[in-house]
Amino acid sequence: MGVEPTTSAMRMPRSSQLSYIPNLFFARGILHQNELYSNTQPVLILSAMKLTFLKAVGTHIVSEQAEEPVALLRDIIINPDSGAILALGLFISKKIIPITDIREWTHEWVKIVDETAIIDREELIKLSSFNPKRTKIFGKEVYKEDGKFMGFVEDFIFDTEIGSLTQLYIVKKFLFISLEKRVVWFRDILRIEDDKIIIKNDTRGTKEHIKDFFDLRSKIKSPVGTSCPVQ
Repeated sequence: MGVEPTTSAMRMPRSSQLSYIPNLFFARGILHQNELYSNTQPVLILSAMKLTFLKAVGTHIVSEQAEEPVALLRDIIINPDSGAILALGLFISKKIIPITDIREWTHEWVKIVDETAIIDREELIKLSSFNPKRTKIFGKEVYKEDGKFMGFVEDFIFDTEIGSLTQLYIVKKFLFISLEKRVVWFRDILRIEDDKIIIKNDTRGTKEHIKDFFDLRSKIKSPVGTSCPVQ
């Protein structure tokens, strides 16, 4: 697949937000499967790491122009076709922050230049082409392609280095008892629909994957000073 041409309709970072250090999201001139930019575009600097969704919820959104946090992270908005992170959803607001407007992302905060990075969903052309329900991952039912119910997405892992969803943590329950737990890689997902996710019939989760998932989640500190419920 070739690099998609950049158009003026796509929301481009302001010149004050750009750095020419080639790393992370825009390493080798791509934003996860050639999402937006050609290899001549400048790059944004992000702290490379893996995070789980539940550990990221409630993270402070901070501005270089303000002393206090300007928002709290509520959702990770995903391109359902490629798994790429497109934007962050915010608490107490229907607005978003495009991934290209993030200057720094750590366990403790997400940094933007100023509040002009917070926009309406419709302003991001790439995102407006998807039904909002398809771009959400948490809480969705998961089925194999033969129709077998596998459980619900109770968390997921994303990687800020490649800007993408990488794994789903799926739990099947009876009442409040967890019957089965599994970790599924993004490559095993066939499609993400409005209300469910379909995975390959031969998808298998191993105990090692479960252990690795919990090891990762235990190492990530929850955002300081926040107690935001997932909505």
